Amino acid sequence: MARYLVFHTGSEVISQEEIVEAARQVQRSLPAGLQWLNSWFIPSEYRMVCEWEAADEQTLQRFLGAAVPMLPVEVIHEVEPIQPDWYK
Repeated sequence: MARYLVFHTGSEVISQEEIVEAARQVQRSLPAGLQWLNSWFIPSEYRMVCEWEAADEQTLQRFLGAAVPMLPVEVIHEVEPIQPDWYK
């Protein structure tokens, strides 16, 4: 599976409670073939950056569009991980 960073733009002020509830809904509705790895919230910009594994970008885009309407997808980038341990 490929790895992706998804950048979300909040359309309004989003509370921590709303983020937690959205995360619970995402976890309950994850289809086979998608894995949510990490997320980071940028409170000063009401933005989120999420790390995913998915078979392809289109599947991820479709799922996120339906599952997280309060955080529209701004852009998805396919990425390759680099581990700091590799360079010791």
